[in-house]
Amino acid sequence: MSAAPATLAPLGPDLARARRRRGAPRPRPDARRFDPTRPGRLPSAHRRALVLVFEAFARTLTSTLAGQLRTAAAVALHGVEQADYSALVAAAGEPTWIAAVALGPMEGHAVIEVPIPLAMMVAERLLGGAGTGPHPTRALTDLEQALVRRLMDVALHDLATALAPLCEVRPEVVRVEQQAELLQAAPLTEGYAVMTLAIELTEAEAEPLLLTLALPLAGLEPAFEAFAGATAPSPVGTAEPGPANIADHLLDSPVEVALRFGPLTVRAADVFGLREGQLLAFGHRTGAPLSIDVEGVPFLPARAGRIGRRLACVVIDPSAPMEGAHP
Repeated sequence: MSAAPATLAPLGPDLARARRRRGAPRPRPDARRFDPTRPGRLPSAHRRALVLVFEAFARTLTSTLAGQLRTAAAVALHGVEQADYSALVAAAGEPTWIAAVALGPMEGHAVIEVPIPLAMMVAERLLGGAGTGPHPTRALTDLEQALVRRLMDVALHDLATALAPLCEVRPEVVRVEQQAELLQAAPLTEGYAVMTLAIELTEAEAEPLLLTLALPLAGLEPAFEAFAGATAPSPVGTAEPGPANIADHLLDSPVEVALRFGPLTVRAADVFGLREGQLLAFGHRTGAPLSIDVEGVPFLPARAGRIGRRLACVVIDPSAPMEGAHP
């Protein structure tokens, strides 16, 4: 008579935990090498404040680039991290366009880097080209440097507006170099909050290029403390004012609005030949809509009108058919 095969009863949870306790210890994760160029990470509250500020800056810079370069542009926040000045210099291209920026009341200098491919694209657009290249891999000429600096001066004005809810700055470029080692904007161990912005120009048909902007942590620390104090929960029964709302600041910021006819292409000689009293026919039909441009970017269609003795415009439905809009 054959014996029936033995069956093992499943282990109960208590017995399984007991065996795990008696067994070998679990393997620990491998130790990671300490990188002195990245001594730590930004605290989450500080990083959140910078993300809010620089997402607003990216939206403003999108409008600025579209108006200055006369093309559709897209700017997005690519990353926010902490690094010291030596890592910032090591990560820069060679050659490059890199500048030290004084921040007015804030302590220390900011650093802004425009890589050569992005600088070449910007310079070509500002000189009337399409920005498609091909672009040489060389240092910038004096003219190209001046064009990039002029655009960065406008961008730094947008930066001051975006940082207003966090701290007051009056950014101004004080030194420009084409080799990062020569800039010497701060000691090598100085800590920085490094933001990278991905910039894409639609007509250039190229991959997004990264612009780097670094702010000194020593100068930002008082602003971070004020931000953390403003966002801390207040005791029950006390009404503490909340943090400044970045959206409110953006909605209160002034923007330039213009009413524009359709563009007209003429020869440069015809422009120089214009005299007082001369008529210039735009070929714009009387019933065709005009364009309301905000900071140089088309926003809404409108009809010309008046309020009393003053000229005005009436916003219209973009999908509504316009009388006389087509031949």
